[in-house]
Amino acid sequence: MGSHRVFRGQRQDGSAFPVEVNLSYFHLDEELYVVAYVFDLTKKKPLSRS
Repeated sequence: MGSHRVFRGQRQDGSAFPVEVNLSYFHLDEELYVVAYVFDLTKKKPLSRS
């Protein structure tokens, strides 16, 4: 149902940091809703330079 990807976020000072974005969706009362969770991965793994 959900999917996730890793992106580079950018702080106000211009420095980059890794973020994971998870997307999920669900239907409620015949409406489609999308939920996005954004996680700061700074303490989990280093940012690659690719």
